[in-house]
Amino acid sequence: MMDYAEWQFLTRLDVEIQNLQRTANQILKIVTALQTTEGKIMATVQDVVNEIASEKTVEDSVVALLDAISAQLTDVKAQLAAGADASALDAVIASLKQNEDALTAAVTRNTPAAPAA
Repeated sequence: MMDYAEWQFLTRLDVEIQNLQRTANQILKIVTALQTTEGKIMATVQDVVNEIASEKTVEDSVVALLDAISAQLTDVKAQLAAGADASALDAVIASLKQNEDALTAAVTRNTPAAPAA
């Protein structure tokens, strides 16, 4: 048979175990919430990484285009200095206009609409 002191000790022990279980459940809820948040953050980080890579590709393309235009203009300048007619310059201007139109269309197509006021 159990005496009063043992019963009291076991009762306190049971209360402490219940408190520990409640604390463990609270910690589990927090960990679950953190895991969910971490998943969302990681998805957002990956979206940012993907967007940066996309922007870098676009920027590299624009730089290559500008380098090509610069080379064309340098070539036309040399041709004009050598006495060539202005038709080479007209071709470069037409190419510039075509590239400008393509860039304008791409920017317009990929620019989100302004939010409604």
